[in-house]
Amino acid sequence: MKLSTIGMSANSNVLDNKININLNATIDPYQYKLGRSGIDSHDKTIYKEFRVNRYAWDAGKIGRVTSASLAFSTNLSKKGKEKDKETRDKIAKSNATQADKDYLLKHPDTYVDFSIPWNLRLSYNISYSRSTGNGTVTQSANFSGDVSLSEKWKVTYSAGYDFVNRAFTQTNLGLNRDLHCWQMSVNWVPFGKFQSYVFNIGIKSSLLKDLKLNRTRSFIDSQQGY
Repeated sequence: MKLSTIGMSANSNVLDNKININLNATIDPYQYKLGRSGIDSHDKTIYKEFRVNRYAWDAGKIGRVTSASLAFSTNLSKKGKEKDKETRDKIAKSNATQADKDYLLKHPDTYVDFSIPWNLRLSYNISYSRSTGNGTVTQSANFSGDVSLSEKWKVTYSAGYDFVNRAFTQTNLGLNRDLHCWQMSVNWVPFGKFQSYVFNIGIKSSLLKDLKLNRTRSFIDSQQGY
């Protein structure tokens, strides 16, 4: 099985750049066969799909879609919308790996821009995944953004709703401070199982972005009482 999975992605703006559409898919070029994997407690044979070393196109197929996602997003801030479009264009032309590009395109709020007073991003995401057996589908609506408290201080936030599990997604609150060449941020997950906080100070220069100081208290620490 020397051939890797085949990745596909597309990104575009519609309705006069009001809505961004991002599409990703991964195709496995190999065939899957149903075979015995064991016997259950009632002496019944258990069958499971196995990946075999034969190309899917030998059987007249293009392959198995193992993952796919479709996202619609917009920014209610005019300045923020223009900045997000500029950022997406830069990401598309960058030398980053496709995985990094996909992540950044899905998370335009990764970097805080202190020159924009506020952002409010709304998105709808639907994704599909399947390796063996039946596939699973997830759907969620999310919102995220930031508000300037002053020229150097910003509050960030994000939350959403999972339509499949009928539950709210992870809520994040953050506080950011522009320190000229440096940037400080505190991010907090106040609710749910994965309560945590992260304190970060990093140099803003892209050449020195790996020079940073972190203090993290994860949900594991909080469960253990540290």
